[in-house]
Amino acid sequence: MSTASLSTTTTISSAYTNGDLMAKIFTLVKKAAKKPIPFVKKGVETLTMPLECLKTASGLIPVPALGPATDIVLSILKKVDQSQQNTATAREIANLCLKAHVTLSEHLQSVEITPTLLDSIRQFEADLHNIENTVEEYEQKMSIDQTLYSKIYSDELQRVEKQVNSTLLLFQIKKLLSLEETCAKMSTSLQHIVELLLMNHSEAAPKPEEPLVDIVRRSHLTLCEEIAHGPGYSIQRAEMRGKIVTIKVFTGCKAKPTWEASNMLDLKIMHPNVAHLIGASRSDELGAPFSVYDLDIKHRFEDVVSSWSAFDFDTLSSLFDKMDHDVISARNHLCEQTCLFAQSGEVDCDILCDARGRFVISLRPEVASSSTALVSPADYPKFKLVMSDTRHNDVVGTPVCLAQVLRVNRPIFVYA
Repeated sequence: MSTASLSTTTTISSAYTNGDLMAKIFTLVKKAAKKPIPFVKKGVETLTMPLECLKTASGLIPVPALGPATDIVLSILKKVDQSQQNTATAREIANLCLKAHVTLSEHLQSVEITPTLLDSIRQFEADLHNIENTVEEYEQKMSIDQTLYSKIYSDELQRVEKQVNSTLLLFQIKKLLSLEETCAKMSTSLQHIVELLLMNHSEAAPKPEEPLVDIVRRSHLTLCEEIAHGPGYSIQRAEMRGKIVTIKVFTGCKAKPTWEASNMLDLKIMHPNVAHLIGASRSDELGAPFSVYDLDIKHRFEDVVSSWSAFDFDTLSSLFDKMDHDVISARNHLCEQTCLFAQSGEVDCDILCDARGRFVISLRPEVASSSTALVSPADYPKFKLVMSDTRHNDVVGTPVCLAQVLRVNRPIFVYA
């Protein structure tokens, strides 16, 4: 396991899905954190717990190159910790293994693990296995043997050290870290694990709620003209950052709750013939709340009809056909998605004509604030839209009166 892997916060954090393993690591680290890692003067014994923490944590990180070597070093340290015989030589060998392991970990954090490097790591593992067997052999000998075989032990230690250094040369490593440096590196890695674990076990700070739509400042709007108005609202054409948009301003004593309900309803709807909400004022801002729509209004449908003399019959008839198609499509969509209706059976909205030639409906505030506006359609019977054919009367060329248009503007929902 490389020390570099331990510094990969994202990788470690994303791997904390195994509850039992996580609990084990947390227990080990809490115990180790109570006893800071000392330097060489207190020997190898106190390094066993921190290395086990690092070894257990390595199971969470998908960089297994040094995993087996870590297991062997841990086994060696445990054997030394439990040894009652010839501990001096065994600890020197264990110190050598620990320094070699951490030195190699430091080196691997800056290189790519290639097949050649993997072969060298396998050689390092073989050296560690040999050392583990040597430690077991020393532990089994009687203490008197230390005097009889002191030169043999010294020669064996030199042989082990030479073999380890020779293997590390395969990685272009010419010098081991000192034991003090080794302890410092392990202490840093352990502290990193402690911080990550504490961070993941602590109560997550509540995240501030993100606005459902972009917040638009009043200073970003240049008002152009009022298109329509009614009780508690007005629809205005405006410019925002060089783009023409439509804003709906809410007024009156219930302006804020009506504005909030209107936004929630608009967010449920996605249809090319329904005004598309793209922004809103801040909820805590002083002044009348407003909503911003991605809509470049040219005029209301009523305004087009009131200037009927500018159109011939065919043009006006085509205009009605286009309006019928767009409005019926939008309102059927609203019926399916929100089951909008009032006790009178009518849905109030403004019919607008945009720069692209579309007819777009904009729901009036009283629709959004009605008790049934946000109810699921599954809770109600199915409805169908019935519209009167008011395109023209029996006299060819007779203009359509505004009263007839308003009937089209307020279609009736009836039970199917």
